[in-house]
Amino acid sequence: MTSTASRTTGRRALRRFSLVCVGSVIVVVALELVLVFLSRGVDHVPGFFAPSDDGSFILAAKSQSEYWHSGRVVTVTIGADGTRLVPSAPPSAPTTLHIVGDSQVFGWGLSDDETLPEHLQRMLGPDLRVVNHGKPGIGPMGYLQKLADIPLSDPVIVVLTEMNDFQDSYSAMPTVTHHCGSIVLPNGIGRRLPCFVLRSQIFNLLMDLRNLATVERTPLPLGFNPYAVISARVLCKRVENNLAGFLQRRAGASTLLTIPWEAEFVPSRLSAYAPFLDKAEAHTRLPGGTRLHAAFADAPDPDALFQPNDHHISAVGVQWIARALVNLRDWHHAAQEPENQQLADCSFSATLP
Repeated sequence: MTSTASRTTGRRALRRFSLVCVGSVIVVVALELVLVFLSRGVDHVPGFFAPSDDGSFILAAKSQSEYWHSGRVVTVTIGADGTRLVPSAPPSAPTTLHIVGDSQVFGWGLSDDETLPEHLQRMLGPDLRVVNHGKPGIGPMGYLQKLADIPLSDPVIVVLTEMNDFQDSYSAMPTVTHHCGSIVLPNGIGRRLPCFVLRSQIFNLLMDLRNLATVERTPLPLGFNPYAVISARVLCKRVENNLAGFLQRRAGASTLLTIPWEAEFVPSRLSAYAPFLDKAEAHTRLPGGTRLHAAFADAPDPDALFQPNDHHISAVGVQWIARALVNLRDWHHAAQEPENQQLADCSFSATLP
């Protein structure tokens, strides 16, 4: 009698457990479908990356991807040559201008028609073709690898990023890795997730809620960190000796400049960084570190030059940089005037902070 009752109780418990599991799956699937509908079927994770033969990653050639970024849908198109599309670029032109850099040049968080190379193309006209060599996750040593594939007689603009190019000059290897068509931190949670979870609407909603509920302060750029003076100066000299030296050996005109750290122009953003600073004062500048400062300082609303809660340049900021570049250099004649190339050394403050 007791044995029969135990089996009956066990079957009931198993049935309840099965119903709970099935119900949970139905709820999760229903929630995912609702979120897919609300997001119009657009992913929240970029999907334009592919693994490379060396174990790193490349931009997926002949691909187009739409994804949500900061509340809006961004369109990214990668051409057959593995570079991001510059929509206004002519098929051919007497001169080809190459723009080399990281996610700032690539146009992270921006659509194809909003990137820096695209704005330059519109300003410079059809007599010159602009190529976007921006690649998220690389640094100055990675720029050297890009430059090695560019004809020596072609003009180039190398755009450094004050926010992270000190740190990224430690190695030629990218700071991120490929996973499921996107890029993730090598030791981050995304690297360990199966693709269907990483790309699910529910997971990305949970990540958004976590980001809203927690405050994670970003490390200061080394050039502004008072506790990293020596590291910054050593790394800056490495950039100067390798990158600037390489550019000087090119036959084509070369320009090297740096996109400033946003908190230097928008003090309210200092609270997002650690250690905390009352005022942003640089002790070390990357080559070309102040060439864009006048353009940023003249902006009526410097905060609008950057994306919300992000150091990346906004669509408005891209236009300011493009205008500044056109004023710095007449690229229609750059290939004929390589002796006027605009390079610079590292700059250091007179006294240590």
